[in-house]
Amino acid sequence: MKALVLPRLKSLLIGAVSGVLCLSFSVTAQAEGAFLSIDEVETETGFYQPDFLLELGYGPDMSHVEIGMDFQKEQSMGFAGLYFSRTEYDMTATETATMTAVGIRGLKYSSPINDTVGADLHLGINQTKAGNYERTGIEFALSFYESINDSTSMIIGFSFRPEFLAFDWNEGVITESGYELGINHQFSPQLNLFAKYYYENLWQDNFTSDRINDGAMLGVNYLF
Repeated sequence: MKALVLPRLKSLLIGAVSGVLCLSFSVTAQAEGAFLSIDEVETETGFYQPDFLLELGYGPDMSHVEIGMDFQKEQSMGFAGLYFSRTEYDMTATETATMTAVGIRGLKYSSPINDTVGADLHLGINQTKAGNYERTGIEFALSFYESINDSTSMIIGFSFRPEFLAFDWNEGVITESGYELGINHQFSPQLNLFAKYYYENLWQDNFTSDRINDGAMLGVNYLF
């Protein structure tokens, strides 16, 4: 009897050990496959891990803050993504004008090496409140950068917020407009310092204009 039991136990042990080894190899292969899948997903979704842009500006009669999310997979431009901004102007000692906007922004600085002109585009929804005037609608703003040397550029720009692209209506107003002229200095691809003169106004349908605010400002933007 013992002679028959021992071979049977031996075969059972061999079968059990073989099963454990096969299960171990299977689990290891599945785990490696899972890790490879995670790495592939991380690689594929790398596009959706944005950089962030913080822009701050300040002048005697104004303040400006802008936050952006850059969705470029490769940093071919200075910035390309979504933005939210808010600017406040002191119209008088008791009245403040505000401009709040959200939209898309594309920014590319000029290059003296390639002899290219840079541009900064804002396209979004803007809300302006200035005294009794209030408008919510489409905003288009475009600034150009022309290189002075390797790290410094001249800025010239304009913005329009026409009444026919507004969601509400202001009788007698054709458009809001803004103009800027300044200098930008690039300390690194991530850090820029700028100084500007700006002018914001309302154009009436009789071609007269009402100034919202104008003056000088100093600002910085940082991509991180």
